[in-house]
Amino acid sequence: MENQESVRDLPQSPSEEVARGGSNFLLYNLFDTISQASSEVSWRFRSNRSVDALHAALPEEQLRMWSQRYRCPPRAASLENLPRLRTMKPEVADRELAFVMQAGELALEKPRFPSKRKCQDLRWLILLGFVLAFVAMYCVMVFQQAELDVIQQLLHNGMLIASSAGCLAGMVLSTLFMLMTRCFPNFMVRLLVLGSPIVMIVSGSVYTTFHCMTAGCVFLAVGITLLMVLFFGCQQSGLTGQTMGQVLHDLVCPRTLLVHGLHLLLNLAWLVCCSLVVLAADIRFKDMAVEIVLVHIVVALIYIWGAEVLGYVAQVAYCGLLLRSYLGEDTRAFRRSLRTAFVVVGSACYAATVGAPGCLWSILRQAEARRRGKCRDEGQLSSAVPCPGRTVEYCGAWAIAVSAMRDVNHIEGARLAKCFLTCANAEVLLEDIMLKSIDFFGSLLCGLLGCAASVGTALFFELEQGSISWCGIIGFVSSFVFGRASMGFITHSVEAFLLLWSEDPGPFQHTELHKEFEMRISADLSYEFGVRPTPAPL
Repeated sequence: MENQESVRDLPQSPSEEVARGGSNFLLYNLFDTISQASSEVSWRFRSNRSVDALHAALPEEQLRMWSQRYRCPPRAASLENLPRLRTMKPEVADRELAFVMQAGELALEKPRFPSKRKCQDLRWLILLGFVLAFVAMYCVMVFQQAELDVIQQLLHNGMLIASSAGCLAGMVLSTLFMLMTRCFPNFMVRLLVLGSPIVMIVSGSVYTTFHCMTAGCVFLAVGITLLMVLFFGCQQSGLTGQTMGQVLHDLVCPRTLLVHGLHLLLNLAWLVCCSLVVLAADIRFKDMAVEIVLVHIVVALIYIWGAEVLGYVAQVAYCGLLLRSYLGEDTRAFRRSLRTAFVVVGSACYAATVGAPGCLWSILRQAEARRRGKCRDEGQLSSAVPCPGRTVEYCGAWAIAVSAMRDVNHIEGARLAKCFLTCANAEVLLEDIMLKSIDFFGSLLCGLLGCAASVGTALFFELEQGSISWCGIIGFVSSFVFGRASMGFITHSVEAFLLLWSEDPGPFQHTELHKEFEMRISADLSYEFGVRPTPAPL
């Protein structure tokens, strides 16, 4: 598109930009799935103009030549090769090009799968040690004589059994979701996204039946609203299912299932430790309600943070297995992947701390770009596809996937991830693959089902109303984290797949997914920016 936007349409200041986006942040999260699906519909509309035209106009050999034109080596990056950078102001585009070239030099300095690795981000291990010491200190308090009486009382009234039922249900369901996604990817994409509102509607109906009108009406309203929004968002989910099916078909094996099982067991042990901390705090503060609520919030945040650390460590292991498989590095792959996972514990702590804010910022920026139809990175031209984001958006899963291959710290991994995706123009694919939606709504579905299992068990034991509520909360939180483990297994593996494909498509040349990726990127560049194929003469 050649039309220039008026200055009045652009935000006047960064503070005004944040204010506009923050006021509708919750709305952006709710509609993120449907906006991604609209990208899918938009691509199918554009394909009639672009992809079919390319197929009709060019011989197969020349089309293969053109398929290599959408990507460029980082050290040879230019505005011609990266047309979306032309939507930025010249000084911003120059900074992005310099960033890409520097990251390309770093990629040459840090080869894939080095024979020796050193521990990275060691300073973040101090935070991990402090958290573990805090948890251990409070756990010791539980094993005093007075606290043992309390545990016996919990065992007697069935509260611990009901909470354990929710945890066990979460572990089983999360593993089942992962295995079913491998066999029925397209069906599971719809189930993982639409399952949460359906469970909410069923729960609201049950509450209403048992004369809990307020809670029932709230669950029904939220469930029906989400179902209406997400139902239309899931109408076009073919690429998401196709990608997940391809990755899980190559990844799910006894070795990765062993890593996943260890991950769930460590999550369970971490849950038990944090539960003992809550119990010790309740005994210590007794009737001090404010202090007890504060401790519960702090322990919940510590539990989620620790679960994220475990998730990123496990991600390094199975991403290493996946990437070594594609690159033919199968010699002692399992042992080397586990060794790498232990080496990057410090980076995992960094990712658990910085990854969540980066993900939220990415959701906000992309949703704003879709709503306004232009780039937010000081863009000047209209574009339905956001420009490459800030480095913080690639912290977390993207950077950890790079760390599974290279001896880099977390920030260097984020820079390389941004560089690879930018040079392959792969942000187009991120608009069409519903990774964020699968991750959140799949975890939410697992959490709701685990909560239902805990509440059902508590009702069977005829516990008091307060005990039933606590069982439901424990079942939901634990099952949500177990769901995050399985959804992370899926989404993080897809991200590692996309990163390796963006850096080196060679191992994927024989797959249909490779051709699909190429055509989608070529069609988007052709339609959005007028980048037409100029194949070399045969």
